[in-house]
Order: sequence, then structure tokens, then C-alpha cells
Amino acid sequence: MNCKTLPENKEQTIINYKFKNGGFMKNFTFLLIALISLINLVNAQWQQTNFPAGNDVVNCFAISNSSIYAGTKTNGVFLSNDNGTSWSAVSTGLTNMNVKALIVSGTTILAGTDGGGVFKSANNGASWSASNSGLPYTYIWALAVSDTTVFAGAYGGGVFKSVNNGTSWTAVNSGLTINDVRTLAVSVTTVFAGTDGGGIYRTVNNGTNWTTANSGLPGGYTFWTLAANNTVIFAGSSDYGMFKSTNNGASWSAINTGLTNSNVKSLAISGTAVFAGTDGGGVFLSTNSGSNWSPVNNGLIDTYISSLAADATYIYAGTGSSGVWKRQLSEITGISETNNDNLGFSIYPNPANGKFTIISSGSINSVVVYNVLGEKIYAISYFKQQKPNEIDLSHSPKGIYFVKIYDSVKIYTEKIVIQ
Repeated sequence: MNCKTLPENKEQTIINYKFKNGGFMKNFTFLLIALISLINLVNAQWQQTNFPAGNDVVNCFAISNSSIYAGTKTNGVFLSNDNGTSWSAVSTGLTNMNVKALIVSGTTILAGTDGGGVFKSANNGASWSASNSGLPYTYIWALAVSDTTVFAGAYGGGVFKSVNNGTSWTAVNSGLTINDVRTLAVSVTTVFAGTDGGGIYRTVNNGTNWTTANSGLPGGYTFWTLAANNTVIFAGSSDYGMFKSTNNGASWSAINTGLTNSNVKSLAISGTAVFAGTDGGGVFLSTNSGSNWSPVNNGLIDTYISSLAADATYIYAGTGSSGVWKRQLSEITGISETNNDNLGFSIYPNPANGKFTIISSGSINSVVVYNVLGEKIYAISYFKQQKPNEIDLSHSPKGIYFVKIYDSVKIYTEKIVIQ
């Protein structure tokens, strides 16, 4: 038997042999493909964030530019400035830690608490102060903003409004016969209130008077959550699933095909994608305005979803006992991206001296600004339709930036120069 004897440095000989025959390149290519596949797999499922109060109930979210605020049941408010990768507690001055609602109104963050009324922060949550003048009911379970008017839903006290960012409040309950308000939403100039056992009410005159909006809704329904996508309003109920209205609440229809859990506690909308968070069934997605739903729970181990929020990149889920989870929107919504000119919106001036304006003749859901390194430096999820929206980058370095504009079907990218 003829055997070739390997030299003393057998390992180096084997390496040279593999390299000569392309083995290393093949192995490297295989590893690279495997790594890319692994990254895609991670992005294609829910990821648990490093939320410090992981066993607390996450009641609510608010998104302001690139900041994400999360309100919890027992630990107050937390803030993330890096898409949920890290969180910090921002509850100084908050004397009631059960935060039921959060809302952004201009540069002010408002928090509704379960027994402490409303608190507000004008410094990105660094400190809070009570803001309860004219507010005799302190169980604030819902907040909403309509242009410059803030509405607060009190469980047991009906609805209050403030025209000075929460400095003072006035009761606006004419016609509202059920005072246990759980949720509020704004559709254009109409404000909707979902109640505990009394269905839905609406006002078209900033709360001067309310009327019932229950046509198509069986009586005695409790509504946990409301959300509006322009003129389409979605309502999530306790035990009876989802409803929607396309005529400003004049009538409603059930939209439960594929929704296997009927206790809908939270809603979030991104473009044409509607997400429903359920109590024990995880998250469901509809891309056709609720005509049918499908579960999107890959990687999600906690299916008790107490809150949802979406920015231009991620969908965030607050859970009952495992903190905050996130998932990339693009891989589940199928929203495509394009570069184009004259698509129903304009950006001016360009170049700009720090501030520029976006105005749309159609529907824009959100705007995100990136620097040349691909870092997100600005985001706005509340966009005034057919009105000027000012973007302030005056604190950013001079240079080229990319503005991503999200409408109901696509993402458009425009270049802006700050000089």
C-alpha cells in the first residue's frame, strides 16, 4: 500500500491544499450566505428589546421624532432613542407610575395616569409636572390631539379638553351619557371616544356636543382601542373583535375574517398596514383595510399585547409580562421604495438653512430623515395633510440628508442639502 507522508506542518499543508482547490473560497461563500440568511431570519421575526421593566405591563407608546416613549403599569415612563435597542427611565416628577396614555403635542409630551391625572414634560421626559387644573377626575385612560387641541378621556369622568397643551382643562361632556372613556382617536376633524359598555361617541365640533355612533354595533360593547387612517376608522372591542367605519362613524361593519382572537386591545397603522394586538393571540396584520387578517407572531413568545406603535421602520409591541418587542415593517408589509419627483408633495427650500417644509396634496403617513451614514436623525409620525409641515435640522451638521416620505403604498426618497 502506497501512502504519502504528510510533512511536519500537516495543518499548513491542508490549508494550502484547500486554498489551491478553492475550498476556502467555497467555505467562505457558504458562511457569508449563511450569515446573510441568519440576519434576514432575525429581521423576519419579532425581537425582544432590552426593556428594563420586562415583567411590567407596557400600557402605551408615543413616538416623537426619533424618540420612543413607553408607559408602564408600575414603573412610569421609559425612553429609547435608538429604535428600542436601549431604554432609560424618564419618570422624574411623575408621582403616579401607572401610565395609561401618552401623546405628543408639539414639543410637549403628555402622560395620562391611573389616579394621578395628567403630567406633562417639555424636555423630552427628563422631568414631569402635574397638569390638572380644571381636571377633577384623575383616572386618565386616553389622550388624543386634534390640531392644537388635546383631549383627555377620564374613566368615570368623560372627556376634557385643553387648548394650551394641558395647562388647563375644560369638561366637554354634552351628549356623552357614558363617562367611562377607555380610548380616543381623531379622524381629520372628528374626535371619537370608545367607552366601557356604551359603544362609541363622536364629536365634530371639538367636544361642544357628542352623539352616539353605534349604527352596526351591537349595544353594550366595550371598546379598548380606536385608530384612524385618514377617513377610515378602526375600532377594537372586548370579545367581539374588529369593526371599521368608512363614513365618519355613521355606520360600522365587523371585519373579523382571519382574526382568531376577538379581544383586541391595541391598534397601530402604517400606510395600508393595520396591526391589531390581542389579549392572548398576539399580533394580526391586515393589508386590505381589515377585509382579512393574518397572524404575524414569528418569534413572539408573549402573545398578550397591551399596546402597539409604528414608526417608519419598525412596529413595536408592548406586552403583559415581557417588555417591548419590535419587528421590521418592510419584511411584513411589503411596502416598496422608490426615488421619484413630483409625487404629490414638495420640499422647499432646497438647499435649506436648517429648516425646510414639506407639503402634500395627497396622504403622507410619516417622514424620516437620514444622514449620509444611514443614521436616522429625525422622524415625524403625525403629519398634517395638505398643510405645511416644517422639519427642523438646524442643530444638525451642514451637508446632504435623505428624506424618506411614507404614503399609503410606497416610500419615496428625496435628497435635501443643509447649508
